[in-house]
Amino acid sequence: MEFAGWILLIACVAYAAVLIVALPGFFGPPKVVESHSAPISTAVIVAARNEAHNVKSLIDSLSKQSLMPDEIIFCDDHSEDGTSEKIKEAARTARLNITVAASSGIGKKKALSTAIAQSTSDVIIVTDADCTVAPDWVAAHVNEYANPQTNFVAGMVNSWESGGLSFASATENVFLQIVSTGLGKLRKPIMCNGANMSFRRNWFMHSGGFEGDQLASGDDIRLLTRASSEGDSIEWLGRRGIVFTRASESFRDIVLQRSRWLSKTVKMQGSLAWVAGVLLLCIQLIVPLFILQIAVFGVAETGLTIGFILKSGIEVLLLSLAVPFFKRPVLLLFYPLSVIIYPFVAVTSLVAAMIGRTEWKGRVLRNGMH
Repeated sequence: MEFAGWILLIACVAYAAVLIVALPGFFGPPKVVESHSAPISTAVIVAARNEAHNVKSLIDSLSKQSLMPDEIIFCDDHSEDGTSEKIKEAARTARLNITVAASSGIGKKKALSTAIAQSTSDVIIVTDADCTVAPDWVAAHVNEYANPQTNFVAGMVNSWESGGLSFASATENVFLQIVSTGLGKLRKPIMCNGANMSFRRNWFMHSGGFEGDQLASGDDIRLLTRASSEGDSIEWLGRRGIVFTRASESFRDIVLQRSRWLSKTVKMQGSLAWVAGVLLLCIQLIVPLFILQIAVFGVAETGLTIGFILKSGIEVLLLSLAVPFFKRPVLLLFYPLSVIIYPFVAVTSLVAAMIGRTEWKGRVLRNGMH
């Protein structure tokens, strides 16, 4: 068992190193971008499926933008709850000119492609129907395209806990945002969030769009990977361009979401994604194994003890630094409970991804595909 403890410690050192490397990028000063020499037209595009109870909040936040988009297009992915009608009703109330399109196929990528084909704008800005956006969200995205080399822009998503186990999901999201944004700003992108991204329409069309992509999700990773191969083609937003969403509340919803993420990542990035997934699983096991050994034997293995101290120390430090940014001080209070619950989420999600069967919006997905 002592050997296993040292293996977990090695995994924890690698994890801590990634977090530390990401810190300068995440907490560094914002990049100054010069004003545009020419106007850029923008389209906000949203793929929606069974989001009748969420679209009003998103549309209300879009109506309060400091820079209004030229187009707003919602594409209904065969909703069964009257989503299209709710979009039109909310648009009338907010006095916004919103186009509601019907998807030409099944899944998010088909819905996005349908809406993009209808747009005539220079820049496409994408979010999800269950989100709300900051007042300067559109302006923040547009500002990045002052550089003619920029083809893709990624932004952060702040998860708000709302009950149940959402505090565990929201805590995990803080670390994901630090790593993805921090490494992205340091020109080492590994992930982004499809609920807050934008790209030049011509670049998307000329690079093939989502043609031939059969995965149900993964639009974000697909475009990030494509843009990252083009040098300085990617930019990352700061606080002005943040998007807000509710964290998943139930154990089942959290597991389904994580298993979808892992399935799409494995399909796109192969065995490396499995290695990363197993590594993260090992890290999540450190705390419960440490507590178990203390409870049973009164003492824990040396490697496990060092791993516990290192993991807890770096995570509490990062949460403390991130609290002012994300305005989520309550997550520090829930952290001890989160690290006990989350290993069960990680194990179940990994097993579900390996089995290859998960769900999304009432649809069964097998190996990440419809």
